[in-house]
Amino acid sequence: MRGFTRSQSPECLTKKGLEWTNRWEPRLQNGQKLVWPQFELKRIDEILARHLRADTQAHCSYCDQIITYETADEQLDHFQPKSYYPELAFTWSNLFLSCTECNSEKRAQYSELLLRTDAIAYSFSKFFRYNPSNGILEVSPEASDEERKQAETTLDILGLNKGGRPTSRWRTFKTSYRGYEEGDSNIDELSYRFIFEP
Repeated sequence: MRGFTRSQSPECLTKKGLEWTNRWEPRLQNGQKLVWPQFELKRIDEILARHLRADTQAHCSYCDQIITYETADEQLDHFQPKSYYPELAFTWSNLFLSCTECNSEKRAQYSELLLRTDAIAYSFSKFFRYNPSNGILEVSPEASDEERKQAETTLDILGLNKGGRPTSRWRTFKTSYRGYEEGDSNIDELSYRFIFEP
């Protein structure tokens, strides 16, 4: 839910992305799953995740939870699903670093209204507000009708208020706010950084 600036497309995609796309599209039609190819003896999903990890300071591009490769909580998500948009499977702007919760909620869902956290015009406060009493993400009362639809669609597709997710945000806010206000915490070391920002 916190915006990020996307870096330039990694070399592996600029050099081989079109070739990999051309191989993937017929495989999809034959019912095969995407297998990440290698570039210079490294799997490209690991290369791409490394770049996205740097762009997001190792936070989920969607919910802003800290995610780590070591805990296997880090996944690559195709913003526009590769099963419906195979031509975008190896397009840098279509790849987002995701936690397992967001990725399992989103699955192959997509809408033109789904917010991109790498968009220049995106900011958390433009679309949402955080309720510190219960951890719920609410649509900003200042949002226009179109922005409200975008916010509601995003909350729904990513399941951001489902299950224990509000409680997780509430606990993070409760346990970390004072330390952050007193300068004891670096904001990039906290999950859900948007709840600490004005």
